Amino acid sequence: MCNNQNTPQVNTSGERLGKKIRNAEKAKIPVMSVIGDKEVEAESLNIRTRVSGELGATPIAEVLEKLGDAIATYSAF
Repeated sequence: MCNNQNTPQVNTSGERLGKKIRNAEKAKIPVMSVIGDKEVEAESLNIRTRVSGELGATPIAEVLEKLGDAIATYSAF
C-alpha cells in the first residue's frame, strides 16, 4: 500500500475521534479511514472522502483496489 504516490499516516494523538476527523477534513485530506474494534473484527475500513463523504465499512481488498484505480487514473476515490 505504501509507495511514492501514497503515504498512509496514523493519527495517534489523544484527541477525541470527532476532533481527529474534523482536523483531517480541515487539512483537506482526500481519503481517511477510521479503524475501530468493529472494523478490525470485520476486516474492513470505514472510509471517508472529501468528495463523497462517509462511505461506510468497506472490505480491505475493495479499498485497496479502489485506491489503486483512483491513483492510476487521477480520479476521485
